Amino acid sequence: LLSIASLCSLGRSSDSHGTRLAGEARPRGMGAARKRGRSWGFWPPGLRASRARLEVSSSSPSAAAMALLEAVPEPISPGWVRPLRSEDGCASEWGGNEPLVAASRWETLPKWIALWAERGGRGCRDRGRLRCFYGCREGMAPMDARRSSHGCFKCGESPLPRGAPMLRCRCGWGVCGSCAASGPRLPALGDDPLFLAPHHAALLGAPGAADLGSASESSGSRAGRGTVIVCPGGNYEFLCPNEGLPVAAWLVQYGINACVLRYRLLPRHDHEAAVDDLWEAARCVRARCGGPVAALGFSAGGHLIASLAARGGRGAGEGPAAEHALDAQVLVYPGLDGRDWLKPDSCGFFEIEPCIARAPTLLARQTALLGGRGFAAAPTLLVASTGDEMCPPEGHCDPYAEALSRHGVAHRYLREDFGPHGFGLDGGWTDACIEWLRGRGFGCGGSPDPGSCEGRVGASGADGSASLSARRSSNGLADEA
Repeated sequence: LLSIASLCSLGRSSDSHGTRLAGEARPRGMGAARKRGRSWGFWPPGLRASRARLEVSSSSPSAAAMALLEAVPEPISPGWVRPLRSEDGCASEWGGNEPLVAASRWETLPKWIALWAERGGRGCRDRGRLRCFYGCREGMAPMDARRSSHGCFKCGESPLPRGAPMLRCRCGWGVCGSCAASGPRLPALGDDPLFLAPHHAALLGAPGAADLGSASESSGSRAGRGTVIVCPGGNYEFLCPNEGLPVAAWLVQYGINACVLRYRLLPRHDHEAAVDDLWEAARCVRARCGGPVAALGFSAGGHLIASLAARGGRGAGEGPAAEHALDAQVLVYPGLDGRDWLKPDSCGFFEIEPCIARAPTLLARQTALLGGRGFAAAPTLLVASTGDEMCPPEGHCDPYAEALSRHGVAHRYLREDFGPHGFGLDGGWTDACIEWLRGRGFGCGGSPDPGSCEGRVGASGADGSASLSARRSSNGLADEA
């Protein structure tokens, strides 16, 4: 009985000391117990070390730190939603609220689609809770930086100046005040239109933009000619939110009309359904806004755009319809060689078995996409990064660029180190893209002032050829007109 009582007493003392806050005195005897090689209490060694690392300051956060919660911007949202034709009609303007993955499994989503640290904010369904990169349910709390370990995992500043306001999670992940207040933030998973309605394709307008074909100054800029359809990547199983509405908002800032395509995905639909969605989107945009019509796609979205061109720009079961084809295409780190989709160890699918069962449809035009028989393409801006290990240029963009040259298709190839796969709008390719789109008749020409109809044009003229020449890769692959 005495032995049991002493064990219970040790358990109580270890529990009280296990949650010790920074600044409190070390319990007497802890150092001696460690020197003798004994564990202190019932906490496993790994958990004891983790709890010691994640101690937080016992002092209350300053007013500046508390103000960060109000400084966090609201999540980005589409200006309008236009459902495209679907199998069973649309239950609402969003096409229903069914998510791609059940809410009970959201904690297991890939980090590149969960994006916990970039989602939510004021007014979101999660009561404004801001999560860290790892999605800890407790959320991040305001505090003042006090230790050398207090740094920002976004901008990389470490350590932060003593007393600087920041948001920090108990797991140790945190951001400085500047990064916490920067925007725009992405919608929470339950509010993200790219994560909902898997059976319903739709066009999503840029934030603050008027509906297709409507003249409006609500976005703060005069709309120019033409419309760009943004096709996010996501391995044909998800749609990356940071490759959707933020891209459309960036184009609208330069006077180029833009919208985002929510296309149907694996495993509920095959690849042909996604190609049909892009064809229907181009037809809808051309009917309501006129031309020219372009598509800009990232990763799998680039594969989708190239597949539509290889199919010949026609709808399912229809003959050639050149009036619905795209007038231009922008492919950013596209995954054009789809053989990895057939391999369980390299397919990258979340739902491996059902997606691999549909994966052969992704390779229906594999020969054409790599420059073989059936190759076809609209005038193309091709963006590839030498730092991309997932879709290296040698196996994806280089064969496509060579095919464009052989077939005499007007194109421009930007091939340099823009960063790893998924760099989105980062890396330094966006200025050249705006210049190239203006040269194809999109938007309005002029000075590079964001928010105006005047575009971003270099000193070399409307086509920006001189400024683009300076951006060519050292491997000698030249841009072609």
